[in-house]
Amino acid sequence: MTQMQNKYCPVCGAEIKFSYVLGEKSFIIKDGKIKRDDAWTGEGYDDPQFEFYCSRDKEDDIEDYPEIDKWQEDVINEFKRRYLFIT
Repeated sequence: MTQMQNKYCPVCGAEIKFSYVLGEKSFIIKDGKIKRDDAWTGEGYDDPQFEFYCSRDKEDDIEDYPEIDKWQEDVINEFKRRYLFIT
């Protein structure tokens, strides 16, 4: 198992957290059946995404720091390697 390191917000110093976000899906009832009612569906639109953010203030801009980009990639790879998306 890989030992992951914490990263801290370059703006305020709080720990960086992340969420595995599943896309919202909208439905309607049409002709007596439940049907999907999103303008855009399918590959790319329904894919889950990772959101990294400052634990103190989600508005802190952590995206412009190259060391965080590499760390995010490592975190995502470890998350997928351990199949944590099925928990």
